[in-house]
Amino acid sequence: MVVAILQFELFMPQNQSLKDKRQLLQKLKEKVLAHFKIPVAEVGFQDLWQRSQLGVAIAGSEEKGLDALISKMVQFILAMGVGEVLREDRDFVHYE
Repeated sequence: MVVAILQFELFMPQNQSLKDKRQLLQKLKEKVLAHFKIPVAEVGFQDLWQRSQLGVAIAGSEEKGLDALISKMVQFILAMGVGEVLREDRDFVHYE
C-alpha cells in the first residue's frame, strides 16, 4: 500500500475578506470531492484571506498512479481559476 500526501499553498488575490476565502475554498473542496471523490482540507493560513494551505491524503496500490491522480487534481484546481499554486509538496509513504 502507498499513501500519497499532497500539501500546497494557494494564493487567491481576488479575496477581500476571510468570508470570501471561506466561500471560495468551500466551492473548491466541493468540486474536487464531486469530481475526484477525494476530500481536501485547509491545514494552514486560516487567518490569512488571500492565502491558504491545503492538504490531501490518498491511499492506493502504486505510486505512479497516485502521482498521476494528484497531478490531474492540481490541474483541475488551477483550471477553476481560483488562484495560483505557490508551493506544492508531494510525499509518498510505502507500507508492506
